[in-house]
Amino acid sequence: MFPSLRKPTRSKHSAPVCGLHLEQSEAIAAVARLEDGLVVQRAAAVDLPLGAVRDGEVIDPEALGHALKRMFTEHRLPKRVRVGVANQRTIMRTIDLPPLERHAEIAAAVQMHAPDHIAMPLDQAVTDHQVLGLVDTPDGPRMRVVVAATDRESVERLLDALRRAGLRPAGLDLSAFALIRALHDRAAEDAVLYAHVAGTTTMAI
Repeated sequence: MFPSLRKPTRSKHSAPVCGLHLEQSEAIAAVARLEDGLVVQRAAAVDLPLGAVRDGEVIDPEALGHALKRMFTEHRLPKRVRVGVANQRTIMRTIDLPPLERHAEIAAAVQMHAPDHIAMPLDQAVTDHQVLGLVDTPDGPRMRVVVAATDRESVERLLDALRRAGLRPAGLDLSAFALIRALHDRAAEDAVLYAHVAGTTTMAI
């Protein structure tokens, strides 16, 4: 799942979570806290073996797991990780549903309508959704929902690499959403383009 699309529950006693970003040539990890903005406490990076990650997807879980284990051990980073996902088989769409209130009804409606908007078989995908709220449309009030989907096989390879590294996944996140949360200026009133240009370029508005 993409549990990070839902509002997280926080506790002062909860174990720290390390953010993990995978590029084709390197992995970057960071521990941050919210304190009048986002403050990075610790960060580390490691070069990845050629072919371990390609176009945002894990190709060689064993090689990636070995590199991650070495980085997390050397830098003593928290073993709970939240991983950014960005590849050509990850899709985000906004869809409008009939006005619904119960979570179970919304979830069922998403499963019914998502295939019309997401070009992949949902039985081969990992999906999640977040309700944005009611909006007025020419057809009357509708429940607007953000739906994210990614290829299940690529997620399983990623989780395999994390297990090999001795890491515990706290969640998978769309890299674009993580980018917005890190850089979002709450005072900005106009539309803003966020861009992370690297081996895989991520953009969000």
